[in-house]
Amino acid sequence: MAARPPARLPPAVTEKLNAVIVAALNDPKLREHLKNEGATAVGSSPSAFAAFVREDVERWAPIVRQSGERIAN
Repeated sequence: MAARPPARLPPAVTEKLNAVIVAALNDPKLREHLKNEGATAVGSSPSAFAAFVREDVERWAPIVRQSGERIAN
């Protein structure tokens, strides 16, 4: 399962959104707020995020299957 932008989202829009989000995540106030909430800000490229999601799904899918849990509709 790969992370994908919404259907028909132009690559230029994806890149612009990514640039704005990465800039926001580099703001010291936001980073501090996220840190206080127990989160770590990580700004990367859309392809790096897709790879992260793909690896995370591969890591957790067998455990979820074994548990018998299902995604609610």
